[in-house]
Amino acid sequence: MMVEHGGAKYVENSPFVRLLATPSRVKILDVLLRRHSSWLTAKQISNQAGFDKATFSRNKDLLVEGGLVETKSEGRKTLYRINRDDEAVKHLGRAHGELLLRSGAILDNTARSPYMELLEHLDDERSSSERDSQQDEARETIRAAMNTA
Repeated sequence: MMVEHGGAKYVENSPFVRLLATPSRVKILDVLLRRHSSWLTAKQISNQAGFDKATFSRNKDLLVEGGLVETKSEGRKTLYRINRDDEAVKHLGRAHGELLLRSGAILDNTARSPYMELLEHLDDERSSSERDSQQDEARETIRAAMNTA
């Protein structure tokens, strides 16, 4: 379906929008990008993303069919990993790393939610070594994305 607004045409069934249309798919990508070389089970991904296996099952197919996520069978289990050879994944990995480095600014500019005060309190409680650890994780994600480019 085409939508016209101000002379510009937009295709509502854009693959990009469809891919990122659900927070669950975005969370799956986030988990897999953070664990770029690890093969994970559906349960591991679901636990790290904060939802149940049924939600993972409903959302994984588009990512697998799109070539962003690869699978392999190990016994009766299916394992999943980000497809490090895919060009789109390489770009997503770089963007993911950059956003991790900017996460403080992004959170600061996000509309206040009921959880913002709690997050600020927790951030104040974190030691500088924990903040350094998060920055190290972000840098490692960027290095991994650049090495696969």
